[in-house]
Amino acid sequence: MLAPSFGLSSVLTSLCRIVGSVTIGGLLYVELHGAALGHNLIVCLSYGGLSLLLAVMIGNVVKELLFSFCEQLVNWCRKDFTRHGVLLNGTAYREIRRPDGTWIRCESAAEEGTVYEWTDTYGGCHRIVSRTLNK
Repeated sequence: MLAPSFGLSSVLTSLCRIVGSVTIGGLLYVELHGAALGHNLIVCLSYGGLSLLLAVMIGNVVKELLFSFCEQLVNWCRKDFTRHGVLLNGTAYREIRRPDGTWIRCESAAEEGTVYEWTDTYGGCHRIVSRTLNK
């Protein structure tokens, strides 16, 4: 897998995730605080489920927009922007966006193996899949 880095990208990705989480928490607070005034428990609980879904969706949009902005900012400084995390299915990923417009992404899952995808400076996209042998 791609080597981890601890620099500007790490700080910015952490900041993006924190802002996304604070957005979710803030929206939930505002939505539920307003719903709790003068409503019965069943209405508040059903509204709470919708509020949670809406807050998570908006929080994720805010986070992704910040990731995009930070990527542009770091690339403008002529540095690679590195991002890593875990997908919903448990697959770990790491991605590097370079100032020249190329990128590399590595997804690694215990049972499916590892997938490497990258672009070259000519616009070509490449992919290698390495499978693990089940014993």
